[in-house]
Amino acid sequence: MNRSNRQVRLAARPGGEPRPTDREHVEEPTGQPDGGEFVVQVLCPSTDPEVRGWMNAGRSYLRPVGTGEVMRAGTVGRVTASRRSGSSVDNHVPGAFGAHERCVPDRRGVTKVDPAAPLPTVLKIAD
Repeated sequence: MNRSNRQVRLAARPGGEPRPTDREHVEEPTGQPDGGEFVVQVLCPSTDPEVRGWMNAGRSYLRPVGTGEVMRAGTVGRVTASRRSGSSVDNHVPGAFGAHERCVPDRRGVTKVDPAAPLPTVLKIAD
C-alpha cells in the first residue's frame, strides 16, 4: 500500500519571528521499504526551541535545514511496514524522522521502545 505522506517543509528563511509563509505543507506518496528499510508512522513529533535555529542559514552544531527540505524534528513513531531484520510492524521507535506523517527513514540504527511508555517522555532518548 502506498499511502499519502503529509510533511512540513521550509519554504523560506525567517527574518525574525517565523511566519506561516516560511513553511509549506506538501503531500506525496510514502515510499515503499526496500531490503533493510521500514516505514514509520509518526505519532509524536517534538517541537523543541532549536527548530527555530535550524531554520537559519548560519553555522550551528547541525547544518541548517535547506529551503524546500522537510523540517527536522525528533519523533516517536510506529513501524507500519518492514523489510528490516529486527524492526517489526507495530514496534515503536524514536528517531530524527522529521516533520512527516509517515516516512521511510535512512538505514541508521533505531531503538525499539515500550509502546506503553508515554510517547512525549520517549522523545528524550530520540535526540
